[in-house]
Amino acid sequence: MIRLYATFNGLKDIKPDETSIFDGKLQMVWTDVRDDTGDDLGGNYFSNRANIFHNLKLRKGDRFVIDFKELKHHRMLYPIKVRKTKKNPTCGMIRKAFDDYTFIKGKFKGKWVSKMTILELDELKRYLIQYIAPKTDNEMTIRNVLKILEIIDEHV
Repeated sequence: MIRLYATFNGLKDIKPDETSIFDGKLQMVWTDVRDDTGDDLGGNYFSNRANIFHNLKLRKGDRFVIDFKELKHHRMLYPIKVRKTKKNPTCGMIRKAFDDYTFIKGKFKGKWVSKMTILELDELKRYLIQYIAPKTDNEMTIRNVLKILEIIDEHV
């Protein structure tokens, strides 16, 4: 399964193409597409208007998390799950300040990553991998978790 964060940019009629399975169909256009690590994938991406999208109010400029099975030639195939997320990614759990990270809520509220002991860092790593990363759809939270895991791996 592939997960991407993308901004809905309307519908477009794609011209027929010999290699395309979407010949001459109305396609959804996605811009500012990023993967879980926050890397920009560049360009526009397209997806067919599957039944999974019919329950959502799609407005131009809204940001979504899209889980799907396959990515071919800038086309998202077989969508599994779609959820709306924040347009401007902000994390409501972790804050970055002075090249360090602190928690504003949750199990480690008020703690700074740089001031944690090795045992606390080990517990934090398990907490991030088992609870935070799999259960969030927030783009910035995922990025912060990945950065903290990098810091922990460098430190230990």
